[in-house]
Amino acid sequence: MAYQQPLGSASQLGFNPRAETPGMASPRPSAHLSHSEQDRFLDHQNAGSPYYQQHAYAQRSYFDSQAHTAAAASYPEKGAKKGLFARKPWLAALLAILVIAIIAGAVAGGMFASHSKKDDNSKANTSSRPKTSGSPTASGSSTAAAPTPTITPLARYNWRDPNTVAYGVNIGNWLVIERWLDEDWFTSLCADCEDEWNLSAHLGGNAVPTLQKHYNDFLQESDIDTMKSLGMNMLRVTIGYWAVIDTPGEPFVNAGQLDQLRKLMEWCHARGIYIIISMHGLPGSQSGDQSTGVKKDWSVGGTSWYTSKNQARSDQVITAFANWITQQQPYASVIAAVLPVNEPKQTDADGSLHGNWQELIQDFYLRSYKTLSSIGMVMSIHPGYWQGQDPSAWDSFIKSNNMDPNLLLWETHPYPGYFPIQTDEDHIMNTVCNLGEIHNSISVPVYFGEFSTLSGVTDNGFLKRYWNTQLAAYSKSAGSAFWTWKANNATNPVRALSSNQMSRYDFQFLKDQGIASQPAAGQTFQQYVNGLSHNQCNNQRRRKRQFEHRDAGKARLLPSH
Repeated sequence: MAYQQPLGSASQLGFNPRAETPGMASPRPSAHLSHSEQDRFLDHQNAGSPYYQQHAYAQRSYFDSQAHTAAAASYPEKGAKKGLFARKPWLAALLAILVIAIIAGAVAGGMFASHSKKDDNSKANTSSRPKTSGSPTASGSSTAAAPTPTITPLARYNWRDPNTVAYGVNIGNWLVIERWLDEDWFTSLCADCEDEWNLSAHLGGNAVPTLQKHYNDFLQESDIDTMKSLGMNMLRVTIGYWAVIDTPGEPFVNAGQLDQLRKLMEWCHARGIYIIISMHGLPGSQSGDQSTGVKKDWSVGGTSWYTSKNQARSDQVITAFANWITQQQPYASVIAAVLPVNEPKQTDADGSLHGNWQELIQDFYLRSYKTLSSIGMVMSIHPGYWQGQDPSAWDSFIKSNNMDPNLLLWETHPYPGYFPIQTDEDHIMNTVCNLGEIHNSISVPVYFGEFSTLSGVTDNGFLKRYWNTQLAAYSKSAGSAFWTWKANNATNPVRALSSNQMSRYDFQFLKDQGIASQPAAGQTFQQYVNGLSHNQCNNQRRRKRQFEHRDAGKARLLPSH
């Protein structure tokens, strides 16, 4: 199935911006970004334009508009009788000197008063002039504000660097609601609802404010500080298609999920933490699980993601999200990869896998790869239920389609102690250790995007061994993310598990109990992982070497033929 339409094509996007949504920045990507514009957005050297000060010159006049002068003279008419001064000229001379002195004093005094008045007026005019900063105003001020500091993007995350290992948690039940992860809160809103689709329909006009409050309460900046202090460098965030494209005729609401994601990106940028995005919900539901936003009953039609209509809508989702990413610089630099479809499982009404499911999912990945690679974004591939945990078949798919291994991850979500529940510790640990070696079967990095500590083993010491062994095994390639940051116990669990089981999905519990420790000051994550105690894979390797030495010794004792 070829992918023909260019990124950003208005006909392909098929949605209308929601800029008119009250109190919310439009989360809809632009439909007219060209490839050159996308390159500019993603170019770290052009993250911000330089700031050029504008110069203005103000002319201040100190011109004195009045010059004060004085003169005094009195001359008698000709032929008049000589007066006293004529008769006594010495007296006139004395009086003239006195008059000149008086006049000179008056002139000097007038000039001083004039200059004093002028200076007072000048000071008054200066004080009445509006104070300015930044760009010039009508008053003529030349004062300019300091330029806004440039925010530097994070360095591109290198999944293929053997010295870099992703370590973090999933932020589940934040932007995609999952009843079982906080059942008391969910059922307080709608006791009979199973998923976000029906919850939104039930809440109606209250859906947006209810979800917005949940977003703000669930995850705060202090949480990111805690994650950073624990040595985390990668978060996996789930999101649904209704946050990205319009959903006419559906109860899903846009409650500013992309605004929340942008806020998280800013928090992570400030702390040097990266994010991988998982498209947990796609049109028609890719698995029928409640984690897709719609819980589907396989007995009455199963999932419908594989229909041509919903495949086209899913293409719109990936294109729209890629465009949105290009508009988030410099904070887009924290997004290290995008998983275009989480855990797909296509079923017919009888629960069987849809006939052409394998071809369909590969075609979707090819189309998504073309879109994401056009903006330089790494794409993660989850195999769904085709080939299980074996990546070798996908390696052939990658190579036969000439996909760039630098722009790919292969992602898996193992739960070796559950699905079904396992009680044999040795069996569980052997499975974990084998999973730690699957990266040798594929040419791209392997990322363990979900795992938990849930199992049927009741031994109290097992939990620490299980955590340490998984963390070490899953760090041999690209790294891992625990599921999940918060998993709350339910008073009367229906979809939730019992309290002791829910705690095995709850990173808060593992942290508080000292199960999930943290690297020491100055210790790299790889050093921390290599030094983990109770790593059963190390014990397994030691036992294997012992058996090899034993067998080699026996071989030396055998007679030659």
